[in-house]
Amino acid sequence: MVRWVQPALKLVDLLFPAELALSNASDGFRRHKIELTALQVKISIGLALFSYAAWGIWDVFGENGGIISTRYRFLVACPVFAAFLIMTRLQFAKRYQEAFTLIFSFIAIVIIFFHTLIIDSELPFKISTGTATMNFYMSIFFGYALLPFLILDGLLFGVMCIVAHTVLIWFYSDLQFVMASFYFNHITQAVSLGMFVAYWRERLMRTEFHDKTIISSNAKINSNALANSKIVISYRRADSEGIAGRIRDRLANFFGDKSIFMDVDSIPLGIDFRDYIETILTKNDMMIVIIGPSWLSTDTSGGSRINDESDPVRMEVELALERGVPIIPVLVGGARMPSPTQLPESLKKLAFRNAADVDAGRDFHHHLDRLIQSLLKTTAVGQQNSSVARTLQ
Repeated sequence: MVRWVQPALKLVDLLFPAELALSNASDGFRRHKIELTALQVKISIGLALFSYAAWGIWDVFGENGGIISTRYRFLVACPVFAAFLIMTRLQFAKRYQEAFTLIFSFIAIVIIFFHTLIIDSELPFKISTGTATMNFYMSIFFGYALLPFLILDGLLFGVMCIVAHTVLIWFYSDLQFVMASFYFNHITQAVSLGMFVAYWRERLMRTEFHDKTIISSNAKINSNALANSKIVISYRRADSEGIAGRIRDRLANFFGDKSIFMDVDSIPLGIDFRDYIETILTKNDMMIVIIGPSWLSTDTSGGSRINDESDPVRMEVELALERGVPIIPVLVGGARMPSPTQLPESLKKLAFRNAADVDAGRDFHHHLDRLIQSLLKTTAVGQQNSSVARTLQ
């Protein structure tokens, strides 16, 4: 690694909470970033090519198009961008994605620099009045918005734009006019806004990397213990059967099929439901209670099903509370935790448990990652308490 990179990463770490510091895990985070942004780099370069070609067509048919400018677009800019787009398929571009993206950015700025000079000499858009250098403001917004710049590479991109812009106004503009206008402010504000975007992009990536690292490390540490653990899923079919199945499959994929108990596929035929649940609860580590909008639905007599002593869901949760089994309520479909007044006496403690929200849409996997972290922590605490209890005995 280049000597200055490690100290720079440590300085960048100061901008984030302590748990998101990554200077000592830069290689792992780099792989995580490339995994997330490989497609984004291709799309960004493709859009740069499309944009230059589209403006070139506008030059051909518009009144303000220039012959030299149009030739430059199609004979220089578009072929160069097309070459970079083809190179995104090559292995070295994927392996050295950050360097590849910065090289593309540098070449793009050089192309825009000379294109600005051509526009200044051929068209009414002049550098001296600031209209020609609008290309630089547009390229900055384009770069920060579409290319996956984080703080360090985003800063380098911003510096390159500022240097190129400064050279243009130093040699081709009236310094007194520049100092009396907002000429400098425009590019400074553009870079500042771009760095704001880069900061939050990096913060989101660091957070996701941090969460995945915790899940992975906890899973490795607890892999042997989890093989023998049991997680009971309690739900009401008419209320949340669809999403309950998705949650079950995701948990089974992580903890293993044998670790998940769900009444649909776990209770043997002909076995008394109550006896079997009681047996399972003596062996499990925790229970997940999935609560949807109709979890407190009424029965045929008009009363709440949860108040029926023979209600299977009530029996499951009652037995878990009696035996001190850790319970994590999971709210789905926009449901809210029931209040103590809505629950029978034997279930009132459930109302005070901290619940996890799970959305069936695009955030489903993110919410399940957080739920898995909670389950891992609960399992670790339970295993520690069991060890202490065995020692005391």
